[in-house]
Amino acid sequence: KQWYQRRVAITAGRISWSDCHYGIVFDGIESRYCNGALGAMKVILKALGDRPHIYVLDLKQSQAEMITKYISRQEALAAEAERIAREKRIAEEKELEVEYLSEDEYDALEEEAKAEYDAKVMKVQREKLKREREAEVERQRIAAEKVEQDRLRKKEKSTDCDSALIPLL
Repeated sequence: KQWYQRRVAITAGRISWSDCHYGIVFDGIESRYCNGALGAMKVILKALGDRPHIYVLDLKQSQAEMITKYISRQEALAAEAERIAREKRIAEEKELEVEYLSEDEYDALEEEAKAEYDAKVMKVQREKLKREREAEVERQRIAAEKVEQDRLRKKEKSTDCDSALIPLL
């Protein structure tokens, strides 16, 4: 019983620090100082006392599962961003459509209309060039991401840890 009271006092003392004022996260309650997870949980609950809000989350996930979920979420976000970019590009293309004129039709235009037509054609050509450059940059980014994902998968196969911190966005 004395070890139990000592651990409760140590935990309660730490919980009273100012950095624990807004909440506490216990990452892994398995401890060599307590008799398993149940003993550690009893110590924590006793140290917390009569708090109005106590929440317990039990997340048991292997590193491989976490990496797989992270990669699939990143792929889904990339696919969604690509779809939005494609829709935006299609809308811009419709906006920038130019009805090309024959030489005779162009010669028949007034000087002001020729200037407008030339400006529109130049704008379309600039936008096309810009889209091609952006597409090339995007292809390079995707290739780099795939290389990184392959590296993570190889690392995942080579290490067998049960816990890893990977941002889950």
